[in-house]
Amino acid sequence: MTSGSSRSANVSAKLVTSATEIGTGRTARARAARPTFKSRLKRSRRSRTFLLTRIRLRDGVSRSNELPCDRYPDHMIVFRIIAEYACDMDLGAPVLDVAPAVRGALLQALARLEQPVTRRQLAAAAGVSPGNASAVIEDLIRAGLVNEAVAGRSSMVVLNRNHLSVGPLLALAALRGELIRRLRERLSQWPDLEGAWLFGSVARGDADGESDIDLLVVAHDLQAPDLHAHLAQLQADVRSWTGNDVQVVEHTPESWRKLVRSKNPLVDQIRLDGIALAGDTALLLERRR
Repeated sequence: MTSGSSRSANVSAKLVTSATEIGTGRTARARAARPTFKSRLKRSRRSRTFLLTRIRLRDGVSRSNELPCDRYPDHMIVFRIIAEYACDMDLGAPVLDVAPAVRGALLQALARLEQPVTRRQLAAAAGVSPGNASAVIEDLIRAGLVNEAVAGRSSMVVLNRNHLSVGPLLALAALRGELIRRLRERLSQWPDLEGAWLFGSVARGDADGESDIDLLVVAHDLQAPDLHAHLAQLQADVRSWTGNDVQVVEHTPESWRKLVRSKNPLVDQIRLDGIALAGDTALLLERRR
């Protein structure tokens, strides 16, 4: 008989739904009606891991599905559902990868804000409701991460940048900048690369945990084996750094110039919020005839 813990250890697929029959006596046939049970699904928001943690058996008692089978002499079926899929980094708010929900959103906002703000202003900057933010702000004040000052009727709060935890917090909040630095360093080593940009939600700074990392590269020979090898390695490395997939748009200098002259929306997007990574990108954006 396979226990729930050993079964889960062998799961390699992204989504596995398994039913383990637990029985005693001479037969383990599912001759009894399926027991009615309710399950409580526990979700870890950033790790995207779902585990069925409790089951309700036919006797109406809620038990952990890790309890020994010999505790239950009657035949029963326990469904254990494990849904796991890769966690992408939230490059718009990296703190959310380690601090969940409201707390992470408030810490990310505090890391950006240099001046004291009211609690309501902090909640607005974090994109959460004042009601949900209130208790978390109190926790952060008690932990010493946030300094509070009373100004008239208003309570002003600001990140305590002397706190020992704030250095790592600020480094985490600035991970988008570290990604850009690594991309520039890597792309600068590519031969025959005319230009490259980071664009899309990561470049704008409004990416979330579902966002891909969008790159545009301009190279003379798009069929060159070296270019394909560089791109494949870069995609693998970025996936290792962040958990995010990389989507690459490729152009030759000729096809890119045609796109620039045609006033394509992609060119407008690159002009507006693209981040230059390599090459003479200013020259590549000129509308030359």
